[in-house]
Parts: sequence; structure tokens; C-alpha cells
Amino acid sequence: MPVPKLFGYEDAIFFKRSVEKDIKMGIVGTAWLHHYGMTTQKALKLEKHLAATDSLGDRDLMKIFLGDGWLERKLHKLKQKRLGSMEKIRELREFGITVHSVRIEGEPVQWR
Repeated sequence: MPVPKLFGYEDAIFFKRSVEKDIKMGIVGTAWLHHYGMTTQKALKLEKHLAATDSLGDRDLMKIFLGDGWLERKLHKLKQKRLGSMEKIRELREFGITVHSVRIEGEPVQWR
């Protein structure tokens, strides 16, 4: 969706539309995706004199595009956290490990 005011929220809309179309998605521990856009966003925030925690995109407009109300968003977030916790438990039970990475500003990725 080429809507400049959404800058940074296109991913959320893409995944929401994918779920609506019943496109199957999954998470694997053998793949790594690095999002180079964060460097660009940091530079734009500096240029616009925004704090690192500020958003470049219009969060309210993104919520309109998603079409969900407050309760739907909260329930979806709760469901995702529950599924993540259950998957972590399953991975630990079946394989003895789980894949979790942490990226700290300026540091290499740490696998935990």
C-alpha cells in the first residue's frame, strides 16, 4: 500500500490481510531476516527531530486500515503471546532448546 503516512506500519497491514485471506505462515529457527529499513528510519527521525521512540507513521491511520477495534487488537495480541509461549514450551520439551535472538543497539545478535 503506497500510503506515505503509514510509513513503518505496512508490515502490520500485510500480515493482517494475509490472515484474512487464510495464507498460511510460520516461524522457523533456520532462517534469519535482517530488516535494513531501521537504519533509514533512524536517519529520518534525526532529520525530523523526533525521539527514537517516536513513530514516523500515523498509528491512528494504521488502525483504520486494519479495521479492528481496541478489543480485537488486545485479544489478538493476547492470542499471539499465548501461542508463542506454547510453542516455546513445545520446543523445549521436544528439542531441549528454543530459538530466541536479541539485538542490542550496536552489538552483534545474541542467540538465547
